[in-house]
Amino acid sequence: MASTKADAGPGSTAATIPTEGLDPQEAADRQAVAEAWIRFWDVIEVVQNRPAAERESLLRSVTGEPLYSKLSASVAEKEAAGEASYGTVAHRIYWGPPIEGRDVANIGDCTDTSKYGARSIEDDKILTRGLERDDARGVLRRQASGQWIVTEIRFMPENTC
Repeated sequence: MASTKADAGPGSTAATIPTEGLDPQEAADRQAVAEAWIRFWDVIEVVQNRPAAERESLLRSVTGEPLYSKLSASVAEKEAAGEASYGTVAHRIYWGPPIEGRDVANIGDCTDTSKYGARSIEDDKILTRGLERDDARGVLRRQASGQWIVTEIRFMPENTC
C-alpha cells in the first residue's frame, strides 16, 4: 500500500496518509491538508502556554474565521481561569469526500488526546485529560498563498472511531 508520512511537530505523532490509487494531485492535496491539520494541532498543544503577545500570530498561522475567534476567546478564558495545557495529540487521519483540486477540504481524525489536557498554572495539577479515541472533523481552506488553514472543527462524541 502506497503512503506518505505527514510531518508532525516535536510533540505530535505523525500520521500516515494512504496514497495508493490516488491521482498525483489528490495525493499532493491530501498530503498538504494533513500536514496543515497536524501543524494546527501542534499550535493548539502549546498556544495556551505562550505569552499573550505571541498567541495571535500563532493562531493566525494555522486558523481562519470562524475558528480563529472562537479559539482566541477560549485561550483568554482559560488563562483567566488559571489554566495552561500539557501534552501531545496523536493522529489517525481518515478522509471523507475527495478534495478534487478544490480550495476547501474536509478531514477526519480519530485523535488520541489521552496524553493532552489542561493543567493548573498555579500548582501544575492535571485538571483534564483527553480521550484515547476522539473523532474530530475539520474544514480547511486553501489560501491564495497555497497554504491550508483550519476554519472549522467539530468533535463527534456520538461516533466511535
